[in-house]
Amino acid sequence: MGEAIAGIVLTVPGDAPESQRAAMRRAARMADLKVVRMVTEATVIGAGLTGGFTGTVLVYDLGSGCFVATVLRVTHDRITGSSTLRVRRWDLG
Repeated sequence: MGEAIAGIVLTVPGDAPESQRAAMRRAARMADLKVVRMVTEATVIGAGLTGGFTGTVLVYDLGSGCFVATVLRVTHDRITGSSTLRVRRWDLG
């Protein structure tokens, strides 16, 4: 695009262990990218709910054979907490 990238925000699964997060940070450094922040995928979705919304939200993902559910507490302009459950080998058949 012709412009330098000042920094990036990486999204990770809520249950990603620190070893995977560290590997993502290393990969970004190898690509000459500065990681400004690392957030969970559910937090990114919850961020779209701020701006006056207050409540508890369930965010779920059925991708790649896993079921991941995250509960977010959203109050006005911030996400105050989350809990994540991951079930591997989700099989509907």
